[in-house]
This record gives sequence, C-alpha cells and structure tokens, in this order.
Amino acid sequence: MDRAHWLALAHLTEMFGERNSVFRRFSRWSHKGVWWRIFEAMSNDPDFEYLIVDSTIIRAHQHAAGAKKGV
Repeated sequence: MDRAHWLALAHLTEMFGERNSVFRRFSRWSHKGVWWRIFEAMSNDPDFEYLIVDSTIIRAHQHAAGAKKGV
C-alpha cells in the first residue's frame, strides 16, 4: 500500500478505531466482493445510473509541482 493510502487511513483512527483494523476489514470485504455487490446494488437503481465510487486521495508537497529536476 502506498503512502497516500496510509495517510488517509491514519485520519480514520478517531472515527473507526485502529487503522490496521480498518485496513483488515476493508481488505476482507474487498476479497469477499462486498464492494462489488454494493456497487451492483446501487447501480441497478435508476437514480444512480451514473454512480461513481471514488476514494482517491492525493496529497503532494507544496513544491512537488514545478520545474523538472536538474533544470
């Protein structure tokens, strides 16, 4: 798991408990197809015809966007 995901998990501790527990639960649900079933159930509803599930979090250092290195 990359650093961005771990940073996002670090903020969950207050609401959901230990981040390792959250990760294990998320991982188990992923392997069991729970997220796919949720997506399928929601996408069958006409009101969710264009449902998009996005949990992407991208954080960059304030100087990350700039000139190429060595230039």
